[in-house]
Amino acid sequence: CPVSMFKRSELIRGADDQCCVFKDRRYQFISATDREAFIQNPKKFLPSEEGFCVVTWAESHRRSPGSIEFPALFGDFLFLFANDDARQRFLQDPERYVDQAGRAHRIPLQTFRGDRATVR
Repeated sequence: CPVSMFKRSELIRGADDQCCVFKDRRYQFISATDREAFIQNPKKFLPSEEGFCVVTWAESHRRSPGSIEFPALFGDFLFLFANDDARQRFLQDPERYVDQAGRAHRIPLQTFRGDRATVR
């Protein structure tokens, strides 16, 4: 139940009869109230950065899926991490990995053309 994870910091399996589909993913909830809260504002309850691990992104420039087994809240945002080590590094210094709006820090990608590098 993504609402339970966000509001109560609990991993609780939702009921089969309290579900909805959002962006081709099925979500289950522990109550009709939580289901309605999600339907009203799904982005509030879904993990930031589409559930990718922001620590892996910052440290190795790879998009690695986070796991619901390793969640953390920062401000009004839920993040998922690839493993507990990444989660612990985030908790020690969240601003190293995300801004106040919950967006992962992006390092410009460079493409090389001849002897020049261009930043996108």
